[in-house]
Amino acid sequence: MLNVRNLTVIGAAIGMAVVMTSMNVRAQSPPPLPAAAGAWWGIARPCTSGSRFPVPANTVNQSICKEACGGATCQASTFPVDEVVMAPTLLADGTVIATDHLSILDHHTTSTGKWDVAGKTVIDGKSYDRIQASFMWFQPRNAQDADPRFPLSIFLGVIRPRFVMFFDAADPNIMRGYIQPYA
Repeated sequence: MLNVRNLTVIGAAIGMAVVMTSMNVRAQSPPPLPAAAGAWWGIARPCTSGSRFPVPANTVNQSICKEACGGATCQASTFPVDEVVMAPTLLADGTVIATDHLSILDHHTTSTGKWDVAGKTVIDGKSYDRIQASFMWFQPRNAQDADPRFPLSIFLGVIRPRFVMFFDAADPNIMRGYIQPYA
């Protein structure tokens, strides 16, 4: 039965519980976005073109090519296309979504994967944040090789490339780097 004495004891117990419980009522702001997070657009060109078409002047940084090829001159490219328009998006949670213009031509899927800051790299005497991203997409087979009875036979397999990008927070509108097969 509730009387004044019981209500007083219950009220005191609730009051003590509130006083003894730590409460954080301050709004917490989300962590800041990594500086490189965002949508990027660029053109990938081979370091050493195997094409008969000249590479536009000042569009391939040979210092980055040496980084990509372990300090040596890169071998001539045998890739059938001279340049690939790339559009990677680096999300703040470490997810990367990447697509390129070849998805229109060969119908490979948009890729998803992970990215992370992998330390610093010095190129031509300047320090950059080194960002590595690995992702996968389904590679299609030639349309004539697909079996119409099996819709998924349109895919030949999976490709896992890797972006290595160099970002300078003092010049945040430019990212340089390379893409290569990744095992």
